[in-house]
Amino acid sequence: MISDQMSNAPNLARLREAALVDHTGSDVGCAVAELILDRGGKAEVVSRHAHPAVDAGLTNTVSLYRRLFQKSVVLTPHHELVTAGGEDVLLANVYGGPERLVSGVDMIVVVTPPLPNDELVEPLMETGLEVHAIGDCVAPRDIENATFEGHRAARAL
Repeated sequence: MISDQMSNAPNLARLREAALVDHTGSDVGCAVAELILDRGGKAEVVSRHAHPAVDAGLTNTVSLYRRLFQKSVVLTPHHELVTAGGEDVLLANVYGGPERLVSGVDMIVVVTPPLPNDELVEPLMETGLEVHAIGDCVAPRDIENATFEGHRAARAL
């Protein structure tokens, strides 16, 4: 869980400002930003997408954004991380607009897609069982796709 991982992060108690660079389009970067904001820090969510959490769907994004903006989050769409050094982060507009320097950053969190975990597939196959790999063991998926794959595999049995 994100809260458990962040509670063990170094210097979280002294955090002033975090830059969250989201490469996924999911709501994970915004969730981490909200946790940081709730603990008294400042957070800027940077996304190369049209808006952070673009894959979360409009209904979820509206309620998420209401909470985040009430907590003074900064959302920076159409940007990506160029460099980071000291307490400075340089962002570039993905469409060629001007670069922007963000200073005073204590923490950079880069949200990347998860990796597939298929370590059980081969041992199960070696037992002679019929194995249908689905969901995140094949490739990272959202819950809807994983559920669909599970349903399809169950019907094939």
